Amino acid sequence: MKQFIVKFSTLLLAATLCLGCGSSFENEVSGLQGNGPFPLPTNSPAPNPDPDPVPDPDPVANLRVASANLFGGDNIVIIDGTTVVDDLNKFESTPYIELEPGQHRVVVQGGVNPQALSTLVDENVTLAEGTDSTLIYAFDSSELDFTRTLLLTDDTTPNAGQLQARLVNMFYEAGENNATLLDDSDNTLLGPVREDNTTAYSSLNLSLLQNADSLVGFFAQPGGSEIDTFLYSTVEGTATALIEALADQVGVSGLNVTIIFAYFDFNAGLSTELPALFILIDDSANGSTTILSTPDLK
Repeated sequence: MKQFIVKFSTLLLAATLCLGCGSSFENEVSGLQGNGPFPLPTNSPAPNPDPDPVPDPDPVANLRVASANLFGGDNIVIIDGTTVVDDLNKFESTPYIELEPGQHRVVVQGGVNPQALSTLVDENVTLAEGTDSTLIYAFDSSELDFTRTLLLTDDTTPNAGQLQARLVNMFYEAGENNATLLDDSDNTLLGPVREDNTTAYSSLNLSLLQNADSLVGFFAQPGGSEIDTFLYSTVEGTATALIEALADQVGVSGLNVTIIFAYFDFNAGLSTELPALFILIDDSANGSTTILSTPDLK
């Protein structure tokens, strides 16, 4: 019995000591640590995706074909195998045609007899991105049934109130010639320029031009000796003054033009070849507009 009391006393003392110890940690540690409770996921709508971006425009280049050819009735213009114009007349131009930059094959068919068409032009041209270009074809009277071509890069952005022009010489006589454009007071407007060449664009004096009655084509050998002089007063087939027709096109926004000398006819009485004055309006929205004048014959 005494032994039982001792054991019971010992157990009671141990229990008392354990209760007095308590915990040595001031704060309990939970399984989740951090700044408070974690938020529950919500069903917020996803943000709308960005709208489809506007694609970059495809690169383009513009080309027109101009006939400075004596035999021009209903010429057919074919680009890369597709007919773009089937009735291009002499001293006319197609509109600018939108193409991809790079190389393109241009074929022009025509001739005096529409039942037996000849190939007047068959040429590959290379166009740079963002450019406006003109392929001109002209009759070479020094070699029958031979057509020459010239590819030009056009400036279709005029300066307000200004007339800017360049001169192209596609008038082929026996031997080379230099062409110069003057007014009827012998003021040089453009040139001289050799066969198969063009001047750069330059600004013409509108006041000087409007005081003139006619334009003059002066042709000379490279050494300087004169070949011929021709006077241009009216628009072909009309009584409209050439200077007036040109000035009317200028307007407030200005005008750029390409002026071409090209073979028009042979005058047996004067024993001389006659060059036409063929003017292209360099306007990307109005590229088929042309003005034609032929020499005044005495």
